[in-house]
Amino acid sequence: MEAVSFGISKLDDILSKKVGIKGLIKGYTLLVKGQTGSGQELFAKQFAGIPNNLSEHVLYVTTNENEKEVRAFMAKYNWNSRIDILDIKTRYYEKVLDPMFEMSQKRREGFGVADLLGLGQESQEKDRDINFLSDVEVEALKLKNPFRLVIDSFDFFLEHYKDDSVAKVRAIQDYVYKNNSVAMITMASGVTDANIEKRIENIVDGVIEMDYRQIGNIYDNTMYIKKMRNYPQLKLLLKFSVTDKGITPEVVERIS
Repeated sequence: MEAVSFGISKLDDILSKKVGIKGLIKGYTLLVKGQTGSGQELFAKQFAGIPNNLSEHVLYVTTNENEKEVRAFMAKYNWNSRIDILDIKTRYYEKVLDPMFEMSQKRREGFGVADLLGLGQESQEKDRDINFLSDVEVEALKLKNPFRLVIDSFDFFLEHYKDDSVAKVRAIQDYVYKNNSVAMITMASGVTDANIEKRIENIVDGVIEMDYRQIGNIYDNTMYIKKMRNYPQLKLLLKFSVTDKGITPEVVERIS
């Protein structure tokens, strides 16, 4: 089956040797999950910014950093930062938090109850018109083939649109599959409802769990390939380091 690079050449090579697939299969949506600080955001940027990746259209959705921060970080690693970025973090601040701060300021300045009620009603009306998860879907539908879509991280949407989030993941997975492209979604483990997390795992085509543990003054970083659709034999635990090239797998352990 045709595949594209993960952005980590050693990971591509490991999968090629194990199951004959050099990278992520086209049409697949990959979930990368793990505890905070385990490296999902670094993996997401590495996946999005493959050097000299000129054949795919890339959309990077950021909810924890603004566009300037993402581009600066990718440039630091010499990854391709000339990609499309949907900056949800900044949109959320401008459309939701800023009006809230304005209302708080007006309250401190002694505005009357009627004025505050008017501002509150206007803010609520704006909130009803805003759906950042739908914004992602709209922008994804504009992508031309082939593309790679990265959502880093999905926790923002799970927090604000819990009821709608699973359906959107299924819609994204279906769109990626039909267009023979690839997508990566990152999220924290154990933060959202366990049932929702499990449902998302069932929808996506691949699941990679990232983790770390401290041994003395050393951090042991691991990447566990938990699921790859149609390849149940692919259960690998990879130890990795973070170098000037990004995430680099070091040791392969087979999970029986």
